[in-house]
Amino acid sequence: MSGMNLENVNVVNDLISKVVAFGLRVKYGRVSESAPSAPTSRRIMIYSSHLGGHRHLYAARFADALHKLGFEVHVVYCGEQDATSLQWLLHDATQATWKDFTSPSMKGIRDLENVRVVSLRKQMPAAASELEMIVEYQKNENIAATFFMDGDAMLETFLAQGQAGKPKFIGNTYGVFIRYDYLYRRTLGERRFKQLNDRRHWLRGVIYEHLLVEPGYLDGILASDDVYAQRHTETGRVHLIEEVGHYEPEEVLTEEETTLYKRLAGRYQQWKGRHKGKKVVLLFGDLEVRKGFDFLLRLVADRPDLILVRLGRIKPGYQVLNWREVRAREKLIEDDRLLEFSTYCGSQKFIDRLFRDAHYIPLAYRDHARTSGVWRQVMSFGKPVIFPSYGVCGFRTEANRVGLTYEPNNYDSFVAAFDELDQNYDEYAERAQEYFKRRLSDEAFIATLKHCLAESGLMPDESGTEALSDLSATPEATSPRSRARSRTASGNAGAAA
Repeated sequence: MSGMNLENVNVVNDLISKVVAFGLRVKYGRVSESAPSAPTSRRIMIYSSHLGGHRHLYAARFADALHKLGFEVHVVYCGEQDATSLQWLLHDATQATWKDFTSPSMKGIRDLENVRVVSLRKQMPAAASELEMIVEYQKNENIAATFFMDGDAMLETFLAQGQAGKPKFIGNTYGVFIRYDYLYRRTLGERRFKQLNDRRHWLRGVIYEHLLVEPGYLDGILASDDVYAQRHTETGRVHLIEEVGHYEPEEVLTEEETTLYKRLAGRYQQWKGRHKGKKVVLLFGDLEVRKGFDFLLRLVADRPDLILVRLGRIKPGYQVLNWREVRAREKLIEDDRLLEFSTYCGSQKFIDRLFRDAHYIPLAYRDHARTSGVWRQVMSFGKPVIFPSYGVCGFRTEANRVGLTYEPNNYDSFVAAFDELDQNYDEYAERAQEYFKRRLSDEAFIATLKHCLAESGLMPDESGTEALSDLSATPEATSPRSRARSRTASGNAGAAA
């Protein structure tokens, strides 16, 4: 973990965290071990009130996998949360403003057998609390297990189970968490109380570290961060499930969309044909300053053997950082070595083509402590990656040697990493392919779900199935874990199986 900028947890900070955790327990109360037993049904609920961002992709991916495992799946949501009502940490979904939400992935799972998609958008604002709304649905529909896709936004709902008079979740419950920014922020204790964002990250960390790993709130945590999973291996409640990836239904495009992507593909093919023998560098996703486009422009401008393609909308507020970026862009335009598609792309086939053709897909983030869907996508195509030595993806890149890291915001360090990757490309690419198969493939994802469901008594415990959480590249995470407490009543396992 050296060089990963993990925060140094000293005695004073640890003491403050424990005091705050004690205060939260007093406020919300502890959850009794005598939680309701799980029903004997084969029904699983996937819940995410807000489906914006990555959440609908996660929900669809879980639904598809659980459907293939033979379960009846209920995907329950409210919609897209209005940005003005989006809260950061401790909030309740009944306080939010919702609007309708659709996406290709959500449309795709509606056609799956035994998958039911349910919106609570109209009922949620009138509910007494999000917790009570969820419990009511679990009871009415006889739900045996629930996966919460946006556990980071539900901290108050989880903790509320400890309050007097509040209900407790029915069945076995698992929360999916991706926000571990607090692990990577090197901030002094006093700054955490002066700067709002740092205070929020720190408070989230207190809840993750001291409360949610305790019995009662959840039966298990599906953690996307290797470091956090390693720190809580012995609890038996934390499962490492790195990047979930996209659910990709059969591509169905309108006539207008088909015409658009044919035109884009034609432009790309002609442009690439004018640069035979040159290697493609790709930047994919909505353009933001934090994604380091300026580094890629400068790199390609200085290397005549490279060409650069960018696909994605330009986010409002994007700003050119400096004259170096302007000059690099001008040079690439003059040389015809830059091709930009400033549009949203709904054609997975076109996206896949760009990823296959790209030789380099550097992720030059200015700061990014959380997971990255693009990082996983790079791995899925067996490409090595360049990433700043920061956050969970920086940790994974270094720990598994699937690419190179560089000092954040340091262009010289970025170029040095690029040159080293270029010289040892095949070696890193081979490790990326092996890593994807072992940790990020469909088989690895299904293995982790089977492990959770076996703990919950919903599937037989297959001794030959190795859980993804036991496949870490680092020694700390390979130690044996105790089984998580199951709220499934004795005898349910046989009935469920």
